[in-house]
Amino acid sequence: MVWLKEPLENGKPRLDKFNSDAKLKTRPLMGLVFLTNFTADGPKGWEDGEIYDPNNGKTYSCKLTVTSPTTIDARGYIGISIIGRTTHFTKAD
Repeated sequence: MVWLKEPLENGKPRLDKFNSDAKLKTRPLMGLVFLTNFTADGPKGWEDGEIYDPNNGKTYSCKLTVTSPTTIDARGYIGISIIGRTTHFTKAD
């Protein structure tokens, strides 16, 4: 994670406070790697990865799809991808 709309909480860096692992609750969100373990699935996609949601401390299965030269869609799901949520990531200028 390289940018947060609200990077501070009570004047200190926001922490991973919702993580179920007590050891990880004190790590800062800035710099957190939240997309892991993907394998290529053709020229515009990756599959079999995981996405971590710091808003609830849970990790979900994930697939990534390039939708334009500046946008990637991340589909997080449990079980099958039809039941899940898509987040759009746009390249920063």
